[in-house]
Amino acid sequence: MEAVFAELAADLAPVYRRRDLRANGVLYLRGLLMPGVAGNCWSIAEAVGLDRPYRLHHLLERAHWEEDTARDVVRAFLTRHLGADGGVLIFDETAQAKKGTKTAAVGRQYSGTMGRVENVIVAVYTTYATKRGHALIDRDLYVQADWFDDPARMTTAGFP
Repeated sequence: MEAVFAELAADLAPVYRRRDLRANGVLYLRGLLMPGVAGNCWSIAEAVGLDRPYRLHHLLERAHWEEDTARDVVRAFLTRHLGADGGVLIFDETAQAKKGTKTAAVGRQYSGTMGRVENVIVAVYTTYATKRGHALIDRDLYVQADWFDDPARMTTAGFP
């Protein structure tokens, strides 16, 4: 298992421009993969031997690294290790209710989860599944067309 983790860490190395970010990224990944560790920085920091989570907070909140490149590297790693005849892609649309109208991509639409029309954001997740296992390989936010007609709203919500 350690050899497989080392392979993934080596694949991810080019994603981080600085050595300290690379080290923090590897610690964060190691913590995420530990069984029974909650997915928050305090729990992960404790699990990997850090006194405080500030290095991990910095990695996730302020550090500059290539998120899309990291996703592509992990996707390639997973297909290399899970690849098998008969593999399938599974798409899941998940809606989350929102009270206001300023959250990025929020809009009124029908949500099967709630069984009615509500203000929701919709995320689409892609999972790759084979007889060897399954893994989340992509995600995207569904943005309703009316958002694109309002550049000021897009800018305020943080869209490029």
